[in-house]
Amino acid sequence: MWREHHDGRLARLCVALPLLLLVAGSASLRAQESDPDEIDYVNYAFASQLGSGIYKVGDRTVQIYRIPISYPIRSAEDRPWGLKLRFPVTLGFYDFKPRDIIDDGLPDDVNTLTIAGAVEFDFPITRHWNLKPIGEFGVAKDFSGGQQSYVYSAGLKSRAVFPWKEYDFIVGNKLVWAGQSAPSVILADDFAKLDTGFEVRHPLPLRISGHVVDVGGFFENFIYFDTLQFLVAGEEPAQITSQYEIGVTFGTKGPWKLWLIRVPRIGVSYRFGDDLTAVRLVLGGPF
Repeated sequence: MWREHHDGRLARLCVALPLLLLVAGSASLRAQESDPDEIDYVNYAFASQLGSGIYKVGDRTVQIYRIPISYPIRSAEDRPWGLKLRFPVTLGFYDFKPRDIIDDGLPDDVNTLTIAGAVEFDFPITRHWNLKPIGEFGVAKDFSGGQQSYVYSAGLKSRAVFPWKEYDFIVGNKLVWAGQSAPSVILADDFAKLDTGFEVRHPLPLRISGHVVDVGGFFENFIYFDTLQFLVAGEEPAQITSQYEIGVTFGTKGPWKLWLIRVPRIGVSYRFGDDLTAVRLVLGGPF
């Protein structure tokens, strides 16, 4: 009864959440003094925060593939809270372009690998609005340079759905702090960012295993507090303060499982702004 009584008012509050998080958020990026010529280093440790895609950073091309593995422990449906364990695996390839497949085939070696574990809680504030605190810790390895880092992050996600006729209007926000430490070099980075996204979904005249297929178009903005730097050997650091992303996704209304595996939404997007551009493969929805 409490939830139904406050549903409309609290749902409207989530629209103002980006401004509230912007006031409350803080971040820092630090690098201890070291000789730049001795660092053959790319910030691959933050690859898991970027998501799957083909990224252009300065004169380098980096392909990132994030495999979203998760296991639900407790559903938040008709309950005050839920819990999910995540085990994302992120693969990275340096300077490998899609057209190289024609000439050389698939790459023989993985340049970077990140394996992490995460805990995600789910608190349904109203019938259409959920808050999800999340914490993550993992290990990232650079096989080309022998570099190894510990990566960690903590954040809060917000997702609100506004149904109207056959449409679903979705507002997503994510405030996250992420860091990494590399014991073998004198370097430590951390940063914080605020993601704000809007998506519109509409059903298609198509069903898969009885589930209605829908299409969604989205726009997302990424604001980095202070400046995120991607260090590339022999080049000036790539400075990133804000990014934008537009894309399209396809999925089903309601969960669709193939055997015991839940099939995620899938789509493509283009990210741009500052010194980084990317064509991304979206798995699991944009936010």
